[in-house]
Amino acid sequence: EDDIIKYLNEIGFYPKNNLNSIIPPYSLDIYIPEKNLAIEFNGLYWHSEKYKNKNYHLDKTLLCRESGIDLIHVWEDDWELRGEIIKSIISNRLGVTSRRVYARNCKIKECNNHVTSEFLNKNHIQGYNKFSKSLGLYLGDELVSLMTFGFRSTNGKREYELIRFCNKINTLVTGAASKIFSYFMKNNPDIDTIISYADRSVFGGGLYKELGFSHIRHSGPNYWWVVDGVRRHRFSFNKKKLVSRGYDPLKTEVQIMTELGHFRIWGSGQDRWVWSKKK
Repeated sequence: EDDIIKYLNEIGFYPKNNLNSIIPPYSLDIYIPEKNLAIEFNGLYWHSEKYKNKNYHLDKTLLCRESGIDLIHVWEDDWELRGEIIKSIISNRLGVTSRRVYARNCKIKECNNHVTSEFLNKNHIQGYNKFSKSLGLYLGDELVSLMTFGFRSTNGKREYELIRFCNKINTLVTGAASKIFSYFMKNNPDIDTIISYADRSVFGGGLYKELGFSHIRHSGPNYWWVVDGVRRHRFSFNKKKLVSRGYDPLKTEVQIMTELGHFRIWGSGQDRWVWSKKK
């Protein structure tokens, strides 16, 4: 929390901290009233379910939204491993990104797996994920923005998904998302619907509104298992996978993971967004 405040001071902001009056009964770690931006620093151990209930982070997110406050949850492992990406997100939300590029001056090129993986791991808070189509925006030879698409199977239904979008850190690429998305749709006229999911602990959904997506629903709290000081996706530790590794089939996922010394932490869930072609 002190490190984040120090960074904010460096870019010209002097926030209030540990406020109890904005979204009672909860306090806000960091609040910048002139920008309606709040930042929470979530230490993994002290914010695990040992100390915070399942709905703690979600409740804070929803209360802030109701009050017109943009809340960013900064998770301890993200700050340690991807601190520069978080700083870039914060400066972007505050409107003080150091560099501006215009999409109209850039060209779109398809990117291979290596280029996509490297760019996402350096510039997207969630890093790389599998895709079927990756489109990059280039300013000369420099990749400054990227969007990936692919298929998701949900309850037996196969849907086309916008998986990732990000700009190069510390770079505002005006019009990038719209230019890439429009290019993709123009070259894939048979696609009528595209879904996408946003992590509510970091993203508010403004990008999707700009692209013409509609908010369909939000999920309940999601959770991760903290293993070796890093949040790991729960799918990697479901009971079926744990049993296949030799653990007791009579025990639950929670029992097995807890006995192994791991602990669970709850997030704010996801927003589901859908784009549909106008008939």
